[in-house]
Amino acid sequence: LEQDLSSDTAQNAAWRFVFVHVPPYCERWFDGSPILRMYLVPLMKQYGVQMCFSGHTHEYERGRLDGTYYIISGCTSYLDTIEPVVADWPHMTVGGAHNIGPFIGGCVHGYTKLDVDGTELTLTQHGYYTNGTYYGVVDTVRIVQADFTGDGAVDMDDFAVLARAWQTTPQDADWNPACDLADRASRIIDLNDLAEFVQVWQRP
Repeated sequence: LEQDLSSDTAQNAAWRFVFVHVPPYCERWFDGSPILRMYLVPLMKQYGVQMCFSGHTHEYERGRLDGTYYIISGCTSYLDTIEPVVADWPHMTVGGAHNIGPFIGGCVHGYTKLDVDGTELTLTQHGYYTNGTYYGVVDTVRIVQADFTGDGAVDMDDFAVLARAWQTTPQDADWNPACDLADRASRIIDLNDLAEFVQVWQRP
């Protein structure tokens, strides 16, 4: 896995997703895999994995830690309505120990949909009642890669991050791979990255 994540192919990709069966973090039934927390989580942080998808527990949960979104999408949730909440991880903020609309915790039938457009991604989690009737969207996550601070807006704080990394390469102390928004194979923060940044500047 480390060989794959560190490869030029992965590092030049706009998006890096990891799919596992058992989640590293979970709040319902069990608290996630300590082995994955020990070995997998540091690799995802090191190599800039944006999303880790898992199942195993029959629920929807979502959280974010060190730049990686953790998505549990095992949504045959009515199998596990009696499973207790066993952990409340601070970064797991949707589902699990937290109710979603009329649903207890993440116990909702549904499916996860991703729409990717260049350096922008939207995740929508759709939910269904126990009788199969469509409820609607129970969670939405929008990621714009130029939002370096993760506050939901591409603004002056993000421009300051880009400015610190300006004209750097991986050998420089101020190198920030998140700022390499365009032509990642070039391995330099330059006008191409600024042009990509400007495309999403203060977009609602």
